[in-house]
Amino acid sequence: MLARISSLTLFPAYGVGVIGYAIDGPLAGLVGAQSVFGVGAAYGLLSSAVVLALPSVRALRWREPDHDHDQEADVEPGPVSPSSDP
Repeated sequence: MLARISSLTLFPAYGVGVIGYAIDGPLAGLVGAQSVFGVGAAYGLLSSAVVLALPSVRALRWREPDHDHDQEADVEPGPVSPSSDP
């Protein structure tokens, strides 16, 4: 199941990114590389700012680790008994 979920998250990163490269090359030839990089940088900054401005994202808080479960009793492993299976 994890492999299916991972494939769904990796597809946009690797699969759709190639389509963007195919569009960016000819577009840079038409309007110039600086314009394409400028629009890409502005889009990256603005889209990140919009996501960070969402109240549900801003309301997220770090949870402190639960130290009660981290301090388990010190148990030393005992000797391993030999198996009776051949």
